[in-house]
Amino acid sequence: MQTLSIVDRPVWLPSSAWPWPTYALRHDTGRIAVTDIGRGPAVLFVHVGSWSFVWRDVLARLQSDFRCVALDAPGCGLSARSGSAPTLTQAGDAVAAVIDALELSDVTLVAHDLGGPAGFLAATRRSDRVAALAAVNCFAWKPTGPAFRGMLAAMGSGAVRELDAATAVLPRITSTAFGWADTGADRIGQSSGPASTGQRVVRGTDTSVMPASPTRSTARSKPGSADRWRIGHC
Repeated sequence: MQTLSIVDRPVWLPSSAWPWPTYALRHDTGRIAVTDIGRGPAVLFVHVGSWSFVWRDVLARLQSDFRCVALDAPGCGLSARSGSAPTLTQAGDAVAAVIDALELSDVTLVAHDLGGPAGFLAATRRSDRVAALAAVNCFAWKPTGPAFRGMLAAMGSGAVRELDAATAVLPRITSTAFGWADTGADRIGQSSGPASTGQRVVRGTDTSVMPASPTRSTARSKPGSADRWRIGHC
């Protein structure tokens, strides 16, 4: 296993917002920021475009029962930035590099949004390491609609990319009260009361219910068959 150094915590990222250390994985695209917490069956969380902060509440909920690994794709979050546009292929390579560096096996790979193409690319390249796939609102079609396409074009534009590369404005925004509920109510359900039954609380209001001990789908067919992975779509 590759020994990873700890990334210095940015001044704008308080431990109350992100309580875990971030590790640096050396990669062709530069530093890849990796979070590796908990013990148990490995679950790898993949998102492209945003960063690992989108998984914050999920990591906090699952770390007692699972080894939770999340990465910032090249050009995102605390990973290295460059003036050129990062690609989904580079993101897929980074996911595979994390699997190799941490020697992950029997992994449940959870992908969201643009993490789908990158995560599943990595899964095909490390099919002997990935046991299950979970697709959460992943892209599998050409975006349609002028408003949606315009938003994607703006977020992926050179101006926004250069601004984020220079200032890290996107992770700064998401790690503030704008991106998470910094209130008296415990957002990740570690307070007394409803949390004991696995219920999540936001701003003092009961919202969605998540099982306290999620059931992991590990069913696998014979290697090489078409039904290589058990796939869950949320």
